Amino acid sequence: MNNNLTELTTYIGTRESMGAVFSIVRSNHRVIMDFGAPFIPEQKPHAVHDDNWIKDKIALGLLPAIDGLYPKKYLEGSDLIPAEESPIHTSVFVSHLHLDHMANIGALAPGVKVYLSETARSLEMALEDIGQGVDSVGRDYDIFQPDQCIKEGDIRVTPIINGTLGHQMYGFLVETDDLKVGYTADLSLAGECPELVKREMQIFKDRKVDVLYCDCCNFTDDVLTRFFGTVDPDAIVPDEKVPEGMLDYMQHYEKLEQLYSQKKGLIIFNYYEREIQDADWIMKWAEKYARKAVFSPDAGYLIYKTATGVPNVYPDDRWKDEKWYQELLENCPVVSLEDIKKEPDRYYLHLKYEDRELISQFPNENGLYIHADGYPFTSGEIRNLKEKAKLAGFRFASYDDPQYYQHGYPSQIEFFVQQIDPKVVIGYHGRHPERIRVYNGYNLVPERYIRYCLIDGRLVKREDL
Repeated sequence: MNNNLTELTTYIGTRESMGAVFSIVRSNHRVIMDFGAPFIPEQKPHAVHDDNWIKDKIALGLLPAIDGLYPKKYLEGSDLIPAEESPIHTSVFVSHLHLDHMANIGALAPGVKVYLSETARSLEMALEDIGQGVDSVGRDYDIFQPDQCIKEGDIRVTPIINGTLGHQMYGFLVETDDLKVGYTADLSLAGECPELVKREMQIFKDRKVDVLYCDCCNFTDDVLTRFFGTVDPDAIVPDEKVPEGMLDYMQHYEKLEQLYSQKKGLIIFNYYEREIQDADWIMKWAEKYARKAVFSPDAGYLIYKTATGVPNVYPDDRWKDEKWYQELLENCPVVSLEDIKKEPDRYYLHLKYEDRELISQFPNENGLYIHADGYPFTSGEIRNLKEKAKLAGFRFASYDDPQYYQHGYPSQIEFFVQQIDPKVVIGYHGRHPERIRVYNGYNLVPERYIRYCLIDGRLVKREDL
């Protein structure tokens, strides 16, 4: 057995609608790509961190059971090796700030380096200020720069920016002497920055990656049947273009703008507050249509700390004793809810889902409630929100559009894979990873927690060597 072989292990992400969590180990050094959690609507954040919270999450399948990652304090009675006693040096790289890619980074011991982009770190710090950061043992985060290689022993990691959602989105090129891995993170050639995705594709192609971890979110039965009349992946025709009748990111947002363009009536909205770009769009539309966008204090604080514009906010005494709230009021324009009620035609008002009962307090003549791409996520909660809006006399609209998919269209994903032509493709972020085709290599759905090594162009279980 060659003890110097690089080992590749997948823990989370195959046959799940979330980001991958996988490790690359060479000698006594390890890098891990992303560290998110599956979305479970019923799962609530820990109100109090007792000494069992990490063990509880592992037992529930919300944290991967990996040696050398978690603080000893929280592993008493566990068979896992704590980070303080591990011979392995570990760094974790986070692609972007969507929770399915990074919800668990706060559980990592302070001695484990966690790398974020500079913009993502600023957003996470702001989230922690307002009590909406990740469950954490109390730690800071290191910063990576685009295209700047970071070395962990003999492992080389190069971050490649491929989008601006999630407060900048990155893929990664990971290289050792015997293995090259490309990780796409969330992938769409129809997204906000297709030129960056094509650049990432070219880098993976030029570096001749052996293994490609590729987003397969939309390789579902209903999507394939819609486009190709069958669930057979052989029917997918690789194509760089957006499928006929579908929209790209800019076309989608041009369509959404129509919702915000009405002249009369109050427009109430909610949105995914981590998606700072959505707030930027709303503020831009407000200026265009001679309105003011007014945000809840906590959402406004995130914008104030991370965006180029200064948001309008409304006061809320629930936060009056918080330091961040005082800073917000000192630096941002304040608009009272009473002012909005007096002149509803002049405003877009942000109301969070938990404040939905307030809808009925506002003038409803020509009123519109817009549910953007954020919480609530489940169909039952969305129905409840729609009913609340209608009972209050507001029309209801949603960002959900059958003509637009945020993750890549299957034909474009196949084009991406075909251009790179890796030896092995591993699908993640979807229920059907086996449906991604590769032309001169093969598709692998790896067994979880099993170590693989690249031998003659194939990933072979370490235990079989």
